[in-house]
Amino acid sequence: MNKEQKRKVQLQQRTLNESLTFQTMFGAKQKFDSLTPEIETRIKEELLVFANLGIAKDLMTLKDVMDKVKEQLGYSAEPSKGILAGSYVAYCLGLEPSNPMVTGKEKQATGGGRNKKTAVGPACADR
Repeated sequence: MNKEQKRKVQLQQRTLNESLTFQTMFGAKQKFDSLTPEIETRIKEELLVFANLGIAKDLMTLKDVMDKVKEQLGYSAEPSKGILAGSYVAYCLGLEPSNPMVTGKEKQATGGGRNKKTAVGPACADR
């Protein structure tokens, strides 16, 4: 891959990360009465982990699919036990129905002290 191709890929990934950040912060303003520094810091940490993993596009695609399912079929997200359980980003995007702060799952989404190399949660840390 030449320099120009690498630059295009990097720019595309940056745009996806910025879009994920925008949509997450938009959702956060709707979900929370006020964004405390703790919540804002947690969201930024998660966004950084997701950006480093390169999964912004995957999360945006999942959000689009779930929005369409909700719109066309009337189904909505159910609490999960997967890697997005406890994620503030997933909650703000509408991928998780439960507020991680209320359910006490806020540590799972970015590893919760487990394997920091995977930094995505218990499902990956156990593999």
